[in-house]
Amino acid sequence: MILSHHGELEFGSPKRPKCVEAMILHYIDDLDSKVNSIAVFVEQDQTPGAWSAFSKNYDRFFYKGTRTP
Repeated sequence: MILSHHGELEFGSPKRPKCVEAMILHYIDDLDSKVNSIAVFVEQDQTPGAWSAFSKNYDRFFYKGTRTP
């Protein structure tokens, strides 16, 4: 299962998942990567206001909320 956690050969996986548990592991790994990427993008964003700059990777703006000191 660990060998196939990237899911697709083009993502660097030597094997594709072949069981339900391996697919679940792949989807969890993919979701973790995306959530972390978004969190870093929003954290590093310097745009004033409640919305981030446009993210080309995700083709959208992200709501940052209001920050209280």
